[in-house]
Amino acid sequence: MNSGRRRRRGAHAAGGYLTREGLEERFAYPSSSEIRYTWIMLTPDAHDEYVAGVQGAPGWMLAITAVLDLRHRELLSACRRGADRLEVGERLLILLAALPPRTGRPGPGMRPTTRVIHRRMATAVQEALSCGRIFRRVTGRTISEYRNELRVRAVLEHIADGGARFAELATMYGFADHARLTRTVRRHLAETPSALRGRLD
Repeated sequence: MNSGRRRRRGAHAAGGYLTREGLEERFAYPSSSEIRYTWIMLTPDAHDEYVAGVQGAPGWMLAITAVLDLRHRELLSACRRGADRLEVGERLLILLAALPPRTGRPGPGMRPTTRVIHRRMATAVQEALSCGRIFRRVTGRTISEYRNELRVRAVLEHIADGGARFAELATMYGFADHARLTRTVRRHLAETPSALRGRLD
C-alpha cells in the first residue's frame, strides 16, 4: 500500500478508482488541483474475492461512503503507528468488506452509449450537486444523503487531524448546532465524534 499526493483531472472527494492489472490508464494532473491518495494493490485472488462485483469494478470511479472513509483512515492510522502485519491485514479486510455493492447496472437492452451518458451525468452531479432522478438511480442515494456524506467526511478529516472543536465544525459545515452534528455523524458511522476522535488520535 502506498500513500501520497498526486494530481489528477476529474478526481473529487466522493470517488476512488478501481482497476485491474493490465488495463491501460491515462491521467492528467493540472497544477490547479491536488489530491491525496492511497494506492492498494491486491493479488489476483484477493481481487477476485473482495473487489469483483463491487460498485464500479473494474476501471471506474468508486463511490466513497462515510463508513468506507472511516475504515480507510483506521487502516492508515494503524500503518502510521507501526502496527504489525497481522493488524494491518485485518484492517485491510475490514476496509474491503466496506466496499459498496455494485449499483446502477444497466437495464435490459440499455445501449453502451446510454450507460456512458448516465455515468457522466452522475459524476457531474456528484461534483455539482445539481441533478435528480438519474443521480439516485446511479448512486443509490439522494442528493441530500450524498451532501450529508460529504459533510460527515469533511468533519472526519478534521477529527483525524485533531483540528477544530466540534462546535466550530458544526458552524463550519452548516449544522444547526453541536448536537445536530453529533446526531448526523452517529447516523452515518454509528459513533459519536468524540468516540471517533479517541480512535483516530
